[in-house]
Amino acid sequence: MPIPVQGWTIHYATHTFEVERYARQLVDMGDETPLEKVKEALWTKVPEDVRADILKAREKQENSNDKVQSETVEEEDNLDIDEDSGEVREKNIAKKEKKPEDLYDGDMTIAMIEQAFAYDYFEFASSEAISWRVDRENKRLFPAVTNGKWGAYSTGTRRLYWKWQDYLKDTDKPPIGVVAGRQGRLFDVREDDFMRIVAPSQLIRELDIPPEGFHLNLDKIPGEFLVQTVAFFKHFAQQEPPVEAAVYITWNKEKHSYALHCPRQRVSLAEVRADFPHFLDDPDTRIVVYIHSHHLWPADFSGQDDANDKAFAVYGVIGRLNLPMIDMRFRAGFNGQHYEVSAKELFDFSDVTYSDQFPLEWLACVERE
Repeated sequence: MPIPVQGWTIHYATHTFEVERYARQLVDMGDETPLEKVKEALWTKVPEDVRADILKAREKQENSNDKVQSETVEEEDNLDIDEDSGEVREKNIAKKEKKPEDLYDGDMTIAMIEQAFAYDYFEFASSEAISWRVDRENKRLFPAVTNGKWGAYSTGTRRLYWKWQDYLKDTDKPPIGVVAGRQGRLFDVREDDFMRIVAPSQLIRELDIPPEGFHLNLDKIPGEFLVQTVAFFKHFAQQEPPVEAAVYITWNKEKHSYALHCPRQRVSLAEVRADFPHFLDDPDTRIVVYIHSHHLWPADFSGQDDANDKAFAVYGVIGRLNLPMIDMRFRAGFNGQHYEVSAKELFDFSDVTYSDQFPLEWLACVERE
């Protein structure tokens, strides 16, 4: 049964999805592509035998409608006489439109929807595992997992397995199996009666290429925060001996705003240890940027920094604070994987006035060791 792209929705796992979204995904066309182009591309993906049946049914419907219309025209002016009363009246012509029950002006078959849906929900790769309820009146589709294999995406020649044991248990293996490994990599598996080879995947055309690296989803951080931070760090870099210091930049989801904080901290020549900040008691607030100083030293991330910087956040270090041109580096990452970020990517320096001022109450937060 063909399903129209426009107006129909899929309801699964408490979520609602537009059929159009998966139609575009199936033919690799974004929102900028006109819908008519998408429909043309979809039609080429309908299996040839199914396409022939649909065309045949539509032709039969058109012929049936033409016949009804022609018969209506011939009888339109005919009169009928009531034999009892002698009254002359027009014949009551009943228009009957014959339409195959399962014929709709659709663009995607259920099988095509399953194929597209399997990109997000692997259980849809096995059609025998899915049953569908169609709400024609409200244009809604309700799939349900009933049985069959779980966790495999198949394009006919390639199937993705989350676990190695799932691949081994599959009695209907595809020509190429793709297995996800604990190492965070995908592996191609090719096997016949003679042997099996498992090798790192080189190219999986069915998958996209994610834009690796850092991307700021919010507005840039006010540049004044960095100006105050540098001034604060310079204050301690000019002491004898110089000591490190640290600040946090937070984001409050409810207030939709950034804030600059100086935590209570114990500092020394080569180390800064900050206490648990009270503002983290607010569930809507989280630290998005950690910055500490290396006073007179270069702004290089140390081995200790590498060991500590594991959270999902941006980390910064500022050094050479005794020189006219200071040194600073930022990196974003999680679980020990980091990407270099420039200060211009993070901070908005428009209309920023450079100064050596910072909140004096911060000094009470710092304890020298």
